[in-house]
Amino acid sequence: MSRRFYKNKSIKEILNYGKYNLLVISVICILIDILFLKEFYLLVVLPILVIWILTIYLFEFDSRKIAFIVVLLFIIISSFHIINLSAIAEKAAIWAYLFLIIYAYFLIKADKSPKSRNSKNKNPD
Repeated sequence: MSRRFYKNKSIKEILNYGKYNLLVISVICILIDILFLKEFYLLVVLPILVIWILTIYLFEFDSRKIAFIVVLLFIIISSFHIINLSAIAEKAAIWAYLFLIIYAYFLIKADKSPKSRNSKNKNPD
């Protein structure tokens, strides 16, 4: 019995460790894409976007966390526009728009969930 418990516990720890590796890898990939690639390559962006969507699913991000990522990207955009590095700002803008699409999906999903409808109907006033 205890052997089975340790086996399951170690698998969970490996999966948690893998989640954090996936998060770090996806952040590094986006930063490399923003800072070092001068053009938009669909074959580079699509795998990174898939990794991010997988990360969002594994960490169970909510709309607030994704909105925070979008705000950080907009801060990067504005700071690089101030420094006159427009190529980097444009790449950050592409990622900001991709995350805005994900954010809009989460808002639509939250609006259609039964939890949000029930909470609106509880207040009779």
